[in-house]
Amino acid sequence: MSIFRAGVLAALLAYVPSAVFSDGIPFAMRAPLPQVQEELPTLPVTPAGFDVLSISALPKDEGSLLPIMASQRAISAFGISCKEEMTVDVVAGAMLSVSLSAPCRPEAKVVISHAGLEFENVLSYAGLLEFELPALEPTGTVEAKFSPEQILYDRARVADLADFTRLAIAWEDGAPMAIKASAPDHMPVSIEILGSKGSLHILSYQDDPRQEPGVVRLALEREVDAATCAEGARGSVLKIMPDLPALRYKLKVAAPGCAQIGEMFLLKNALQDLKLAKR
Repeated sequence: MSIFRAGVLAALLAYVPSAVFSDGIPFAMRAPLPQVQEELPTLPVTPAGFDVLSISALPKDEGSLLPIMASQRAISAFGISCKEEMTVDVVAGAMLSVSLSAPCRPEAKVVISHAGLEFENVLSYAGLLEFELPALEPTGTVEAKFSPEQILYDRARVADLADFTRLAIAWEDGAPMAIKASAPDHMPVSIEILGSKGSLHILSYQDDPRQEPGVVRLALEREVDAATCAEGARGSVLKIMPDLPALRYKLKVAAPGCAQIGEMFLLKNALQDLKLAKR
């Protein structure tokens, strides 16, 4: 082959795709493409007389977007508004039906207060809590405290509270003791235990003018175990009876001692018996 023909062939191979096989794998050889330098597009200029406002510069009236944006941020994991509220209603038997909703406080601890007595409870995963509480004062005021600055409350007047005798003990930190009552068959009493720690105990009896008088014997009881044998008990007592002023006092019980583990710790003279007569 002449030098001229070899040069022409090399020039053609530089610009015409050619299939070459190396170890059975085809590839194409092309001439390198020219590099083109293009300028980036420029952003449009804001027309004269127009200003671009930031979100914070929007008006803060009720018709602006800010209230809508704020309300959308205050939504629980279930898509419910974070609004917190509590309602108290009166139901049969001078009972208070309490409903508490705090959707953005799942499983939060809350301190419930009524008639000067407190007990702790826990909201559900959805931030809800419902329970019934024997009324201990006529206004039926109940408070729910998440912190000293965050308190909800509601009230419902209890018209028939004067028909009931009630004894309540709110136990402080430590092992609470249960109220034990021995009453005649014609004088049925009920005992409610409230709170996640079972710290509020309320004995209730509905007076009936037709019933014969009688005495309800009272005692305090708890099982002695290794965790509480060296602990005493402290509590606040509230007793309400028809036609008598409410009675309040503090109660302190000594520790039973760890020599009595497995036994029942019973105090028969810690509370005054209820002597109920015809009205």
